[in-house]
Amino acid sequence: MATQYRRLPASLIPLIILLVAAAVWLLFFEPSVQKNDDPHSGGLLLPFLADSVARVEVTRGGEIFLLQVLGHDWQLSGHNEAGVWHDRVDSAGTEMLIRTLCESRASPVLSDSTAQRSQYGFGLPRTLTAAVTDFSGQSLIFYLGLRNPVTDRYYATGAGRSGVFTIPARVGQQLYELPGPLRLRRLWPPFQRSKVETLAIRRAGASWEELFIRSADGLWWTRLVTHRSGSVGKIVRDYDRYYSDRRWEQGGETYWRVDERTISMLLYYCNEAKIKGFGPLPTGEEELRREGLLPPTVSLRVVPQHATAALLAAFGHVTEDGFVAGMRDGRAQIFWLTGELRDALVVPQSAFLATDVLALAWTQVDSFSLRYGEQDSLRAIRIDGKWRAFLPRSSPGVDTTLAHNACSDFAHHLERLPILVVRPPARTGIPLTKKERTVLTLWSAPKGRGRPKQVVFGFLEENGEPAAYFPADGKVLVISQELLVSFRTVFRALRPRERP
Repeated sequence: MATQYRRLPASLIPLIILLVAAAVWLLFFEPSVQKNDDPHSGGLLLPFLADSVARVEVTRGGEIFLLQVLGHDWQLSGHNEAGVWHDRVDSAGTEMLIRTLCESRASPVLSDSTAQRSQYGFGLPRTLTAAVTDFSGQSLIFYLGLRNPVTDRYYATGAGRSGVFTIPARVGQQLYELPGPLRLRRLWPPFQRSKVETLAIRRAGASWEELFIRSADGLWWTRLVTHRSGSVGKIVRDYDRYYSDRRWEQGGETYWRVDERTISMLLYYCNEAKIKGFGPLPTGEEELRREGLLPPTVSLRVVPQHATAALLAAFGHVTEDGFVAGMRDGRAQIFWLTGELRDALVVPQSAFLATDVLALAWTQVDSFSLRYGEQDSLRAIRIDGKWRAFLPRSSPGVDTTLAHNACSDFAHHLERLPILVVRPPARTGIPLTKKERTVLTLWSAPKGRGRPKQVVFGFLEENGEPAAYFPADGKVLVISQELLVSFRTVFRALRPRERP
């Protein structure tokens, strides 16, 4: 009688393939270690995968540099004869160093490596020692000797080998350059400017901070110290005499509206400031005084939303070549950067106050419309950061490029439109002549669903001055005639063309 075999269900075949593949992986690979059967015959310098490295400690003469993972982030520290220091880590430099260590290949052990090792540069006062540890706690130490000028490779020993071998020059170069390549060369890690909640400036000799806060609607305000409020300037004083919408009482303090472009530019400099060079680690008090950092000329504190700690920086003197001495995180470690950020900080607090007509965060405006006289409205919508015009049906055949450019120009001028004179509020209707009135309607994000803001531009009936009128509260602000001329020019170009 023939033996009958049961067929394996087809649904089990993929499962068996996966199990076999997993067994092969476990047999030949370990998750944190690269296979290197005999390191004496050459191969990878270290058996670790780059993602498994948790700590790199480098000793060079009397200095120690330590790069290690604490929590989820890399931390950089060290100490020397001057003391202990810590600094922010550059992620790109850290990744380059780790990959260089884990991916570089060593030569086979040299045949004459039993000779006197001092000839290779070991045992000298400046001999470099590197200890690399993975997350499992496994650690390997290797020592760096002299550089061979012919082969352009460094002599090394250790790393699980009993003799001397050579490694690529880039390994030694990166280790000898420490800690420079590992230090963050931006002032701070990038942050979203729209998510910053608080900013504070302290000037040399001042016992108070010039505090800036962002309200729930995304607008910026600053607290003025009482005895300094007289320096706000004529436009701000006159505005506050007639109108109260640019003053905010909060927690027993008085805050004043801030010019959105000025504070946005300051945050831009904070985010983009690049460090050009570093001083000694750590820096002594004498040098800090010499560089204007003890006490600092001006200091800065920025608090992004949900931040666990504030971002701190202090700035000192400007060098002859235009760089500024600085420190960050309250640590006595000098660096130099270009002067745009410091220049933006040392202006008077009154320079931050809003003296423009609209006083709004223009980045929140996603659409606006303009109606000139009896003509149909010209609408503009921000799409991918650019203003796009939507022409009225009564303007067929009009060059759309002209309309797009006009809307971009209008947005540019409206955002920067300064107040020339503050007038008392109008109590009895629109105080503008009917001729050449232009009505601006603004919608804010999200997607134009916010409450629209309306402004009427034209000439005052009383004296013919160009002005902006706000129907919501009767506000009247005198402006430059240039914008009104632009309205007239563009809308005349958009008029329907008469048929011959």
